Amino acid sequence: MEIVGTKGSTQFGTLNTGLSLWSDEEIQVPDYVLWPTEHDGIGGAIRAELQHFTYQVRKGEESRVAPLLHSVEALKIADAIVRSGQDKTIVRL
Repeated sequence: MEIVGTKGSTQFGTLNTGLSLWSDEEIQVPDYVLWPTEHDGIGGAIRAELQHFTYQVRKGEESRVAPLLHSVEALKIADAIVRSGQDKTIVRL
């Protein structure tokens, strides 16, 4: 995915984590970043985010890492991405 703005741009891709394993039978591209299987279950960035979220909920405090306002803005951006793709138009925020 690429997002281009008036003051900058960003690219994000999760299809290739940088590691691929090739054999005569198959090609494997293991996920070792977002949601990998580890010795004690699922790990990675998504697990860390969920653990942080539940910890903050139990404490009854807003996260200093991901404040609520940032989450609201991220949802607005995600919604704009979906609308832009569906309508094939530029969505301005």
